[in-house]
Amino acid sequence: MIQELQFLTELEEVIVYKTTKSAEKRASLYKCWLQRQKCIPTQDLDAHYKLLNIRCLAIDKKDEIDNYILFAKMA
Repeated sequence: MIQELQFLTELEEVIVYKTTKSAEKRASLYKCWLQRQKCIPTQDLDAHYKLLNIRCLAIDKKDEIDNYILFAKMA
């Protein structure tokens, strides 16, 4: 339940990210996403991939390649 709320929150934040012109706000959201992802147990790869897939709505997958590689190694 909590993870589902987290996914919905990130979807809302993607909208904010896409509609804001402020580089500071975008950087703040991205930092928040990274911190939030660190709180998910590394064994829960499904949750990590869901977050990455939500995030790719705002950020190109090429910019997230390090995260995809990191979680692929854990699989």
